[in-house]
Amino acid sequence: MDLFKPLVPRADLHPNFINTLRPSSASVRKILSEWASEFPDRDGKFIKEFQTTYNSAFWELYLFAVFKALGIKIDFSFGAPDFVAADEKLAVEATIASHAQDDIPEWEKRFEDVMEMDVFESQAKSAIRASNAFRSKSDAYLSRYASLPHMAGRAYVIAISNFGTQDFNLLGDVPMQHVLYDNFDLGHFRKANGARVPLGLFKNADFAHVSAVLYSSVATFGKARALADDTNEFLFQAVRILDNFEPIRIVARKHDYQESLTDGLRLFTNPYATTPVNVGLFDDWGIRKFVREKNGDVVVSCHPDGDLCMRQVQQLVGRGQAVTPNMLDLPAYISHAKTARIAAGMKQKTVAEIATDLCDRGFEFDKSRVNHIEAGKPVPFGEAENYLHMLLGLPQTVCVPNAVFNLRKKPRPPFRKLR
Repeated sequence: MDLFKPLVPRADLHPNFINTLRPSSASVRKILSEWASEFPDRDGKFIKEFQTTYNSAFWELYLFAVFKALGIKIDFSFGAPDFVAADEKLAVEATIASHAQDDIPEWEKRFEDVMEMDVFESQAKSAIRASNAFRSKSDAYLSRYASLPHMAGRAYVIAISNFGTQDFNLLGDVPMQHVLYDNFDLGHFRKANGARVPLGLFKNADFAHVSAVLYSSVATFGKARALADDTNEFLFQAVRILDNFEPIRIVARKHDYQESLTDGLRLFTNPYATTPVNVGLFDDWGIRKFVREKNGDVVVSCHPDGDLCMRQVQQLVGRGQAVTPNMLDLPAYISHAKTARIAAGMKQKTVAEIATDLCDRGFEFDKSRVNHIEAGKPVPFGEAENYLHMLLGLPQTVCVPNAVFNLRKKPRPPFRKLR
C-alpha cells in the first residue's frame, strides 16, 4: 500500500500530509510504511483519506502497530468495529477528537492562542471535544454494533486520539480523566452556547456497554519522528510523570532521546462495564492503566522511567545553513516556553534557564526574550511575530517553527468562556 503517492490535487492534500512529504520526513515515511504493513484497505478509500483527512487515518495506523506489538491479532474479515481481535474477546473502535467548527485547527496553531493558554480552560475545551468523540462511538455501538453476532461477549473499547485544540499535545491525559472519572467532582463543563457537558461518564452504569477507553495526546507526527532512525538533527522536549507525581523535564537531541511505540497511551477502564476489558492484554510499560472501582478507588500503573505526558520536536539547523520551510517542524520557542512550563509545573526561572542553556550552546534565541520570560512579562503576539520573521532572515537560525509560515492575517475568533 503506497501511502505517499498523491491521489488528489495538491490543493486537496491535508497540511499534515504535505509535511509528511518533506525531504526531512523520509524517516517518518519509513515508520508509517512499517505501521501500514499488513494493514488492509478494506473499502479502497484509506489512502485517499490518509492524504486528505490525515489524523484519523494516522491514528488507525498507529493503533494497528500497537496491536501488532502487543501480540493482538486482528481479524479484518469483520467490517466493524475497526479492530476485532481474532483470538480475544475484544473489539476497538477508533476515533479522534477534532477541533470545533468555529475554532482554529491544530495544524494552523496561532502563537497568541497558545501563549495565552489558560490551563483549566484549555483542559475544559479539550474535554468537551473528547466527550463528543466518545459519545459518537458510544452511539455507534448502540445503533449498529451491539446487534452484530461477533460482538456478543466482546469488550468494546473506544480509542480516542486528541487533536481537539491547538495545545492538545501539552495537556496530557487530564481532559479524559475529567470526561470519564470527574476526579474533582466538577459535574460538568459548559459549551460556548451554554449547553452542559456532563463529566464522570464512568461513575455510573449509563455507559456500561463501553468497557474502556484507550487514549493518547502524543500519537502524532512526533511519535513517528521519535521512533525513526534519522541523520537530521532534532531536539526533543518532553515531560514524563514519575510515580504519578513528579514531573521530569527532558531536553535531548535525537541520538540521546528514547521513546517507545506505546509511550503516552492511556487505558481507562469502566467499573460498570457489562463486559470488562482484559487489562492484561495491555500489559506494557508504555501504557498507563487507570483501573477504577465502583467505590471511586483507582489503581494507576506507573512507568519506571515516568509516564510520557507531553512531547515536542524541533529540527536543528546548523550554522551557515539557510532556513527553509522543509526544515521546520513544530512550534516556536516563544510558544513552547509558556505552554511547556505550565504542562510541567515549571517555574518561570526554570524556563529561562533552559533557554539560556540553549543560547549558550549556539542556539540563535534572543537572550532578551529569556529575560522577558524570566520576569514573567507577557510577550505580545505582534512582537513575537516580528521576532520570528526576523529569525527567518538569519542564516544561522535554529528551531524556527513551520507555524510561522502559516500565520494568517484574519480576525481572531471570539473568545469562548468556559465555566
